[in-house]
Amino acid sequence: MADVFISYSMETASEIARDIADALQARGISCWYAGKHEEIGEYAEAIVTAIENCRVFLLVMNRAAIRSFHVKTETAFAFRRLNNDENIILVPFRVEDCSPTENKALDYYLILQDIVDGCPPDAEHIQGLIHRLATALKV
Repeated sequence: MADVFISYSMETASEIARDIADALQARGISCWYAGKHEEIGEYAEAIVTAIENCRVFLLVMNRAAIRSFHVKTETAFAFRRLNNDENIILVPFRVEDCSPTENKALDYYLILQDIVDGCPPDAEHIQGLIHRLATALKV
């Protein structure tokens, strides 16, 4: 399974998610994100399986993601793993001037996580993120 699960708003951050995925793969880090993997059978089951098996849960955070029911649900699955002392790292990557406090549930899941600044979501910020993830994954 993939090292990194990328959670994002498909309506507003698909290009950013693809750019991050390309940069991760160029560094030899595997990733999974919805939109790339629809062919993997039943959608919800594929998402849960990918989250259960990733080492890093990466949230591409913008206002649409903060409001997204699906992003909140994906984050809850990752948080449950973290809460059960499983080997997972949660990384919120802010690509828009926003805060998880705009959604109480998301704020609860992310309150103890360091938010990585990705504003604007340009190549420099993405490469900084990739470096941080590679260091955390020891690759």
